[in-house]
Amino acid sequence: MVNVISGRTGRLTMARETTWGTAVTADRVVGHVQSVSNNTTQEASNTSSMGQAQSASVNAGTVTPGGSVEVATTNGRLLEYAIFGGTTSNVDTSRDCTHTFVWSNELPSETIELGYDEATDSIERYEGSFFKNASIGFGGINEPLKFKGDFVSEDLITDQTSLVSYTVPTTRPLMGYQASLSLGGSSVDYVQSWEVSVNRNSKVGHAMGSRKPAFGGSHQAEVTFKATIGTPVGSGSMTQLNRLLGAGTGITAAEPSPFAAVFSANNGVTLGSGRHAISLTLGTNSQMASISRQSQVGDFVMTDISGIGILGTTTYVDQVLAANW
Repeated sequence: MVNVISGRTGRLTMARETTWGTAVTADRVVGHVQSVSNNTTQEASNTSSMGQAQSASVNAGTVTPGGSVEVATTNGRLLEYAIFGGTTSNVDTSRDCTHTFVWSNELPSETIELGYDEATDSIERYEGSFFKNASIGFGGINEPLKFKGDFVSEDLITDQTSLVSYTVPTTRPLMGYQASLSLGGSSVDYVQSWEVSVNRNSKVGHAMGSRKPAFGGSHQAEVTFKATIGTPVGSGSMTQLNRLLGAGTGITAAEPSPFAAVFSANNGVTLGSGRHAISLTLGTNSQMASISRQSQVGDFVMTDISGIGILGTTTYVDQVLAANW
């Protein structure tokens, strides 16, 4: 009987490239990998000809390698690789490191390796990869901090040589019950979930003479957020709705006041003793985009909010010291 590869044996690592498409050793662990998808496509087509209904030929086309990943994060590397792109500032405090992310108009490319540690290794190495979009957040109070992202690549190499050395991280991911949300400088009560999404609009392009992508890069960034909040009793019940309307007296002619949004979580441990934390800020220019509230018999009233913003100061504290970043 031929055995089928098991997801249990899978591993995902990556590393930042210096030059697009020039592979590096993908030896950076990004967290507890939940799923990986290969989404590679070819622009295959057929050609018809007068004289018959059947196609006269089937033609190959340009190839666009790519995939999707979902990770329960244990460190902040994916925030650099997929969202900010600049050279991260790292400050060690005993066994902990505070990473402060720096914005870059151009995302770096990555070498991403997906491998399966079976009797015979199976490896897919995506070279010259750009993350197209990414989201990070908590899907619920008892769910871990998860990163989800899609990427496109310049090339895809398959082989069965040795996998990159890999150690499953032992760090516990941040959980939803450790998270918090602040809007307009005030902490929001009864938060059920939050998520920040960043679309870097990365693409690869082709040119005559090759089926392989010839150029690639990121473009304008679009930042959105969403959250589900328990609707409080009393004066605070309309706070978020009034951010959209402009005031409690109805829709205002003037633009509503912009506000800052801070999405955060921490494990409650003192810095230097095993702290794990994230603080992601959307400046002071955020605006609500939608409010949805459903009331039904036998349940609490929840409010779903969504909005847009501009990335601000963001830090992640983990146990990846500066020398190993």
